[in-house]
Amino acid sequence: MDASEIDRDVLLQKSSAELLADLETSLEPFLWKTPSSGNPRIRRRVRAREADRLVGLVERFQELPQLLDPHLNTLVPVLAQAFLSYLQTVPRPKHATGDTELLITLSKAICRLLYTFCKVRGEKVIVRFLSTETRHLELLLSAIEHGNPLSGGVTKTVWSWEERYITLLWLSQLLLAPFDLATISSSDSEDDNIPIIPHLKWPSKVPGISLRVIPLAIRYLSSPGKERDAARFLLVRIAMRRDMQDLGMLKVLVEWAIASFGKSEEPKPVYHYIGVLSFLAGILNSSIGTSDMAPYVPKVFRLIEDISEAENTIFHGLQESAVARKIIIKIIRTISVLDLRTEDMTRAESTIGTLLEYLSHSSTPVRLAASKSLSMITMKLDTINPEFATQIVEAVLEELERSITWVKVSAENETSFDLSRADPSQWHGLILTLAHLLYRHSVHAEQLPSLLSYLAVGLAFQKKSTTGGRLGTNVRDAACFGIWALARRYSTAELINVKINIASLSGAVQEGTPFPDNTNHIPSLDRPDHESERPVLQRLATELVISASLDPEGNIRRGASAALQELVGRHPDIIVEGIKLVQVVDYHAVARRSRAIQEVATQAAQLSDNYYDGLRIALLGWRGAADGDAFIRRTVASTFADVVWDTGILSRHASLYSILSVMLHSLGLKIRNLGSRQREVDETHGLLLCLACCAQKLRTILNPGTVRDDSDSENAARVSTLVASFTELSLEAMKSVEESFGGSSTRQELLAESLSCLISAINPCVTRQAILQHFRAEFESSVASAGLPETIDLNAQEGEITILCDTMSKPTWMTSTSIYTMLKTLQRVYIEPTFVTNNLTKFSKSAQDLLSRFMDTTEESTISSVSDAAFGLLLLASPTHQASTILEWIQVAKGKAESGRKGQGKAYIHTFFKMFQLVEYEDLKNFPLQEKIIQALNWRWNLSYDLEIRTTILSCLSKSNALMTQTKDFEQMILAGLEDYTTDSRGDIGSHVRIEATKVVGILFQQPEPWKSNHNALLRNLIGKIFRLGAEKLDKVRIEAQVAISHALNGSQRTEFLATPPTSQQYFFTLLALPESYGLDNSPQDPTWLLSLLEGFVLSADTGSQDLIRVSRAALIRFCSLSPSHLQFVCSSLVLVLEQNLANDRVLVSVLEVIGFLFDMQIFQQADVKWSRLFFLVQKAHFKTGNVRKLEGAVRVYAGFLEIPSINGEVEKKLRGMLRHNFPRVRKCVEEELFVGLGENVEVGVKT
Repeated sequence: MDASEIDRDVLLQKSSAELLADLETSLEPFLWKTPSSGNPRIRRRVRAREADRLVGLVERFQELPQLLDPHLNTLVPVLAQAFLSYLQTVPRPKHATGDTELLITLSKAICRLLYTFCKVRGEKVIVRFLSTETRHLELLLSAIEHGNPLSGGVTKTVWSWEERYITLLWLSQLLLAPFDLATISSSDSEDDNIPIIPHLKWPSKVPGISLRVIPLAIRYLSSPGKERDAARFLLVRIAMRRDMQDLGMLKVLVEWAIASFGKSEEPKPVYHYIGVLSFLAGILNSSIGTSDMAPYVPKVFRLIEDISEAENTIFHGLQESAVARKIIIKIIRTISVLDLRTEDMTRAESTIGTLLEYLSHSSTPVRLAASKSLSMITMKLDTINPEFATQIVEAVLEELERSITWVKVSAENETSFDLSRADPSQWHGLILTLAHLLYRHSVHAEQLPSLLSYLAVGLAFQKKSTTGGRLGTNVRDAACFGIWALARRYSTAELINVKINIASLSGAVQEGTPFPDNTNHIPSLDRPDHESERPVLQRLATELVISASLDPEGNIRRGASAALQELVGRHPDIIVEGIKLVQVVDYHAVARRSRAIQEVATQAAQLSDNYYDGLRIALLGWRGAADGDAFIRRTVASTFADVVWDTGILSRHASLYSILSVMLHSLGLKIRNLGSRQREVDETHGLLLCLACCAQKLRTILNPGTVRDDSDSENAARVSTLVASFTELSLEAMKSVEESFGGSSTRQELLAESLSCLISAINPCVTRQAILQHFRAEFESSVASAGLPETIDLNAQEGEITILCDTMSKPTWMTSTSIYTMLKTLQRVYIEPTFVTNNLTKFSKSAQDLLSRFMDTTEESTISSVSDAAFGLLLLASPTHQASTILEWIQVAKGKAESGRKGQGKAYIHTFFKMFQLVEYEDLKNFPLQEKIIQALNWRWNLSYDLEIRTTILSCLSKSNALMTQTKDFEQMILAGLEDYTTDSRGDIGSHVRIEATKVVGILFQQPEPWKSNHNALLRNLIGKIFRLGAEKLDKVRIEAQVAISHALNGSQRTEFLATPPTSQQYFFTLLALPESYGLDNSPQDPTWLLSLLEGFVLSADTGSQDLIRVSRAALIRFCSLSPSHLQFVCSSLVLVLEQNLANDRVLVSVLEVIGFLFDMQIFQQADVKWSRLFFLVQKAHFKTGNVRKLEGAVRVYAGFLEIPSINGEVEKKLRGMLRHNFPRVRKCVEEELFVGLGENVEVGVKT
C-alpha cells in the first residue's frame, strides 16, 4: 500500500530535536514539585494523561531508535533516580497512594517510561544506564516484596507489571557486583527462614539476598507477561555467579528446572513451563565457552526429547506453543554448539534433522529460530567437518528444488519457474537459512550458483491464498536479507566468476517465442551483447531495482534499497551507474509506492538497459499490471508507457520500431495468454491499460511526415505496421473481453474501463493514419466533395486533421470554424468506400458493440472512459449514424431509468453532454438531436428523485458547452439544484446537488460580458441564491459558494474575499455587506438578495457547530452596529424571512432563535417594525405544532416582546397561558423567561 505522502521517518528526523527537548524539559516538573520552601520534593501521584503523553513521545522513535542514543545517558538516570527517591520517601499518612481514573502513582509512570525505552531501544541498552551501586539492592528487593506480597499478604497498592519488570531487570544488573553476595547480605540464612520451593533443595550457607532473590525470580518465571523475561535474566545471573556455583546453586537450580517437568499432582499453567525452559536456555547460552553446564547437558537434552515426543499431558501445551518451540530450538542449538567444542557429533546430527523439519513450521518465530540455529551449527561444523557443513547447505537447496518447477517457455530452451507447488512457510524458512549461512560465510564457492538462483527466485516469490490475497512477503524479505549478507560477507573476487540460472530472474527476457531475425535482442551501449555475460552482481542489482520500485510491501522496497546500497558500496565498478542508481533508488524515495513506480522506476530505467529490460518485463507481471489494487494498475500502465517511450532510453537504441515491436510482443503474449484465464480480471485490466497508454504515446510519431508514402517509404511502412499491430492486438483484446462479458466474469466494470481507454487511445491512431494517407492521395477529389476552396493549403489541412483526431480521445470544445469545416469534410471522406479499410471496419464495429454494453456501468472511474470512447467513435460518423445511435441510447437510458434502480444511466448522460457540440451544428429539422437530448435529460431529472443522477447531470453540465448555448433549457435544473435540501437517513444528501449546482453557477459568472448582458435576469436571480449558500452551515457547501461568489466580484474584491477563511467572523461580515456592494456595481440592488442570504445565515447562527455559531453571531452584531440603517435592514429582512418561511421549519426555527438572540443583545428592540404584525407571525409560526425547538424559539421571541410597551400586555398573557403547555420543556422555558423578564416567581397555573 501507499505510504504517507510525506515519509514518517523524514518527519521524525526533522522533529526529533523538538520532541527530545520537550521530553527533557517535561521530566523535571513531572517527577518533582517545588513547594514554597524551595526544596524539591518527589511527587507521589501524577496525571495519567501527562504520563501517556510522555510515553507517546518516546514511542514515536520506534522506527529510528538510534536517535535516542545521545540522550539516554541523561533521560534514563533521571528516571531511575526519581524511582529510587520515590521508594525511599515515606508517604504521608493522609496521602492517597493508589491509582484513580485521572491519577496514577509516580512509580508506575516512571516504570512505564522506562519500559517504553526498553521496548524502543532494547533492554540490554537501557539497563547499562541504571545505577550499579549495591546499596540499592536492599531497597529494590524490599519494594518489590512489599508491592507484590505472597498469598495472604496485605498491601495498599499492588504494583503493575511495568514496575515489576523494571525492578527485576534492575536487580539482575545489580547482581553483577564483583564480590560475594555473602558480604552484602543483611542477614544470614537460618533454617526457619529458608523458603520452601517444590523440587528445590537449598544448599547450605546460602546468603540472605539469594534466599530472597531466587524465590522472587522463580515466582515471576511463571508469569505470562514481560516479567518472565526479567525474572529469567535475574535467575540466570544469580545462578552463573562464581560464588553461587561454589555453593552448588547452579546444580540445584538446574535439577529443580528438570524436576519441574516431572509428574505433578497439580499441573501448572503452560507459562510456568515456558519460563523454566527459558531459564535453561539462558543458562546454557551463558555457559558457552565454559564447561559449567557440561555435566547437565545429557539430562537437559533428554528432557527436550521427552517434551517433543512423549505423550505426557503436561507437554501438550508446550508442543502447541510457538514460544515454547522457539525456546526448545535455542536449547538444542546451544547443546550442539557445546558438543561441537569436543567434536561430539551424536546429538548435533539429531539436532540438525530436527531444525530442518522446523524450517517449514507454521509459526514465523519458530522458523526464524530454526534458520538462525542451523546457520550457527553449520558455521561451527565448517571448522570441524567441512563436508558435513556442505551437506547441510545441499539439504536446504534440495528442499527448495523439490518445490519448484522449471518450465520451458520457448523453442530456444528458455525457461521460467513455477511456484504452484511451493509452500510459503517452508520457503521462508529455507531462504532465511540460506541468508544466515551467507551472513556467516558458511557457503562454499561451488554452491553459490544454485544458492543465488534460489535467492533471486525468493526475491520474486508470491502465491495467491484461497481468499485471493497474496502470500510470500516474508520470503521476499528473507531474500533481501540474503543478498545484503552476500554483498557484505563475500568479496568481489569470490563472486565475479559465479554464474546464475537466468530462468530464476524475474527481470530476464523470458517471454516465449522470440521474434524473427532476433528483433527481441536490442543492442545497447552499456551492456554485454550476450545475456550470459552479465556479472551475477549486476543481475542481482537489477532484481533489487525491480523489487525496490514495484514490490507491494513497503518493507520489501526498503529492504531491497538497503541491499542495493550495500551491493554497490561493497563492490564498486561492477554495477552499471552504481552511484547514480543508489541515489535514485533511495531508501526514503521508495517508501511511497506510487512514487516508487512513477519516479524511481522511470529514472532507474534511464540509467541503463540492464534496468530498462528488467523493469519493462516486471511492470507486466504480478507486481505491476497484475497487482490487486486498481489504482496501482493505473499507475503502472502510465509508468510502463513512460519507460518504453522515454527519450533518454530510446536514444540509446538502434531502432525505435524495434523497441515498440518488443513491447507489443510482450503485451501480446500476456494478453493472448489471458484467453484461457478469463477470471483474471485484475491482470486483464492492467494489461489493457498498459496497451492503451502505449497507444496514446503512439500518436507522437503519427504526424503527416511519417505517414506520407512519397517522403520515406520505409518509415511509412514501419508506421503502418505498428498501427496494424496495435489494431490487431486491440481486436484480440476486444474479443477476449466480449467473451468475458458473455460469461460469468465478475467486476466487469474494470474490463469496461480498460477496454474503453484502449478504444479511446487506438481509435485516433487508426483513424489519423488512414485519413492522412487517403487525404493526400485523394486531396483534389476530397476538396471538391467538401466544397473547399481549391487554393487551400494541404499542410494546414493535415495539421487540422491531426488536431481533430486528437479530439477523439478526449472531448474538447471546438471553437475554430476551420476545425469544424474539416470535421464536415472528414465525415464525407470517412464514409467513402475507397477509404474504409478492413481493420478500421472491424475495429469500429467491435468497439461500438462493446461500448453499448459498457454503457450500463455505474462506476465513476469507468463512466468517464466509456463516454470518451463513445464520443471518439461517433466523432467522424455520418450525421445519420450519429442520430440513430444517440436516439437508440436515449431509449435505452429511459428503459433503464424506468426500472426503478437508482443511479442507472450515468454513462449515457456523460455521453449526451459530450456529443452536444457535435449535434448543435446539425440540421435540426432533419436531426433534432439537441432537442431530443434536452428532453431526455429533463425527463430523467423529473422522473424521481435520484441523487446520483442529479449530481451527474449538473457535473456534466458544468463541463459542457451546452451550459452557454442552451442555458435557458437547463435554467430550471440549476435553480432546483440550488434549492435541494433533501435529507434521509444519511443526512443532508441534497448538499451534493447544491455543490454541483454551485459549480455551474460559478462557471456562468465567469462568462464574458456579451453573454452576461443577454442573461442578466438569470444572473441576478442566481446571485441571491449563491449568497444563501455562501452563508450555509455546511463547510463543503460554503467553500464552493465562496468560489462561485468570487467570480461575480471585481478583481480587488475577489482577491480579498477569497483570502478570507470561510469559517471566520470576517467572512460572514463581508458576506452580509456583499448585497449592498454588489448592488452598487450591478444596480439596481435587489432586496431579495439579503433575504436569501439571511435564510442561509440563520442556519449557521443557530444549527452550525459551536465555533460557527459564535463567529456568525459576532459578525451579525458587528454588522448591525455599523449604522442604524444596517440594523433596520437586517431586522426588517428577518421579519420577511419569517413570514416567507412559516411552512418551512428548517428555516423558521432558526429565524426565531436568531430574532430571540438579537433581542437578548438589545438590538432588535431598536428596530422600527410593526410589532403587532410580528407578534401575529410568531403566534402563527407555532400554532398547533409539536416541534419543541420551534416552541422554545417562539418563547424567547416573546420574552423580547416584553420590552415593547405596545404589545407587552398581550405577550405576558400569552406566556402565562403557555405555562399550562403539555410539554415540560416548554413550561420550564416559559417559567424562566417570565422570571427574567418580569422579575417575579411564577407557578404553573397561578397568577402572581
